[in-house]
Amino acid sequence: MIARTGTASAAGLVRAIGISRLRDWPRLGARVPGIAVRAVVALLGALLSFVCYHQAFLIIVGLVITVFAVVLPRRLGAWALLLFLAASQLPRDHSPLDWQFLVLLAGLHLVHVLAAPMVEIPLRSWVQLAVFRPALLRYLAIQVPVQALAVLTLLLLAPRSDGSRHVSVPAVGIVGGAAFVVVTLLLAVPLLRERAR
Repeated sequence: MIARTGTASAAGLVRAIGISRLRDWPRLGARVPGIAVRAVVALLGALLSFVCYHQAFLIIVGLVITVFAVVLPRRLGAWALLLFLAASQLPRDHSPLDWQFLVLLAGLHLVHVLAAPMVEIPLRSWVQLAVFRPALLRYLAIQVPVQALAVLTLLLLAPRSDGSRHVSVPAVGIVGGAAFVVVTLLLAVPLLRERAR
């Protein structure tokens, strides 16, 4: 009897608010549980820890930071993870096509892209996949040229058979500094003009 009453009241509610056909209901699209975002960040953090470090102690440190980042996303542990993983590249000499560096470059960016919404997504919620579409499209738009530039830079900095390099490290630093200034001006000038109005 309770089930029939519940069905009748639901049907009455549907008629009362004017939804007559199933197609009138909002289309939610594909959804995933909120915990899935944290699971993906945890998986990425663990895999990148194994890719970046070869000492057991440092891998464990990476895993601990990953767990901290996933369990307490508002404590900005994901950004501590990004710094820890990026620091793995400081003592290394890169070969011309160092797959670990390229994987790390893509992985760090993806952790950032997923960790930003993870701060706001409740653990027991459901999230539409469409929410991630703009961020993932921007991710791809950025990663394609960045990966190409990284490969080009590694090739230019690779030592030749006689030990010399195609381009010296200071020359790349100067070009990088100039590019940084140009990008800063391209971003800052429109903002300053807008504030002046």
